[in-house]
Amino acid sequence: MDRLPWELFQDILLVFAHNATKNDVLTKRLVCRDFNHILRPLGCRTISLELTRLSKLYNVPKPRSDGLQTIGHRCKALHIDMTVLRDDDEVEVLNSELQHLPSMQGFCHALRHRYSFSDAGFTELDFYQTTAEVLFYCRDIDRVRICLPQSIRGSHCGVATRVLANAFKALGQRPEEDSAPLKTLVIDNIPEVTLCELWINPSDVMNMQALLPSVETLALSTRCFDRVSFSAIMFGVALWNMISSTRNLQSLYLACSGASRTVKDDNLPEEVTHQDMDFTQWLERRLSGPGPQVTLPKPTYLELRHVAMLPEELLHIAAAFGPSLEELHLFDVSLMIEQSLTSNAESDMHLWVGLPNVDAGPRQWMAMRFRALMPNLRICRCSNLNYKSYLHTTGPVQRVFDYADPARIGRSIAQRFVEVVTGLQQPSLPDGTPMRFHPHDDEFDHLLHNLTERRSRIPIAEYDFEAHRLAAADRPPDYQHSLDGLFANCVDGSRREIRGIVDKVVEGLMAIERLDLESLHLGNTGPGQGLPDPAAGST
Repeated sequence: MDRLPWELFQDILLVFAHNATKNDVLTKRLVCRDFNHILRPLGCRTISLELTRLSKLYNVPKPRSDGLQTIGHRCKALHIDMTVLRDDDEVEVLNSELQHLPSMQGFCHALRHRYSFSDAGFTELDFYQTTAEVLFYCRDIDRVRICLPQSIRGSHCGVATRVLANAFKALGQRPEEDSAPLKTLVIDNIPEVTLCELWINPSDVMNMQALLPSVETLALSTRCFDRVSFSAIMFGVALWNMISSTRNLQSLYLACSGASRTVKDDNLPEEVTHQDMDFTQWLERRLSGPGPQVTLPKPTYLELRHVAMLPEELLHIAAAFGPSLEELHLFDVSLMIEQSLTSNAESDMHLWVGLPNVDAGPRQWMAMRFRALMPNLRICRCSNLNYKSYLHTTGPVQRVFDYADPARIGRSIAQRFVEVVTGLQQPSLPDGTPMRFHPHDDEFDHLLHNLTERRSRIPIAEYDFEAHRLAAADRPPDYQHSLDGLFANCVDGSRREIRGIVDKVVEGLMAIERLDLESLHLGNTGPGQGLPDPAAGST
């Protein structure tokens, strides 16, 4: 090693660091002084806070003030992973189901004391103070990722609200002197109830308004449960008001999961009739758009995943972000439309692409409207664009939409949408007639002639969202995968603990099921009689 040129030695270690785990890098830095000199800045780039690092019940080194002072200037990112933490209501539900089983006594005790906020492990105050201390000593942190708890049984959100409120408090009250402005904020598994509850609490609102103005990259992954406490409109108000506070926003990632998530082939819409569900309930499944009174930032990058929206609300987002937008990425996005015998019976009022060589008139066809609203758009990639239809009638209505490729060359809705939005010249119709998509207003007729010549072959990675993420090396940083751009966002301790909790819950529910079967065989009522199917309460 001593005979290698320093530059070559450094490059070898950097290649190792980019292909190793963070723990391997931290271990190898102890080999010698030169290893430590090169690897220490990389290994200390991100600080991780998780339950096993905070709880007094784990034999894991806790963050120390002297250690934070030593490495503070090297830390650029903070990863808060509280996925293991259990909600008090969830613990009560699991205890009521499992505590009568002798084999589950120890697990039920651990749920209450080890995996929840408690004096024995760590309290809500301990979490806030540790987070605030890290931010005090590590003032160069400008990237933060917060992973909130996710219920195993039911849809309990109280602990997620407490974690996010305290994280926002610590971030919003960072020392003003010498603290780097927060540039990137990633929050995973936000229950919609949590965001609503924070937005109606004045102190939480003040903390958000203190930390959000400097944010340039915002990635929010929300979880949708059955809306009881707050409506879709209330969640939309909280969400878009939060986004409006990010005055310097450049990149926005929005992903929803739960009731709104569906990935289907480009063949048929997801249909719901008035006999299946009330119309008001169906509307609650959407991501509500911003109100007209909200002043939104001007990002250059927008990514929407697993969302369902009303066409007019999606167009409102396009109108608000369109003038500044340079990149648009859509994955599993559905238009929520209504159909009846007297309204939209031909399924052509709200379409992703529209019909060729036909004036749209009052109909809302997304592709040409997006093109008119986004004059600076350079890149557009989409996958799994679909429809969710509410049928007000059981009578015959058309379900054709624009699934079929008019050119009959097998292009999906997503591919044709990207081609029209980006102004790519369309192939001819089978009878040789040129194919054109007309703008909704004569003001934009010039778009008919401002087209890019079509190539004989278009690589799938140029228009398909999933294919590009798998193949491209020039995509923007994926902060949900790697906050520091080097190591994956994976805390081994949290992963082991949450896997152990899930395994124990499954073991207990299977034991109850066996007792039920034995009781039925004997003609008696067993201790687990009447309990729900284990899968029914999972999220």
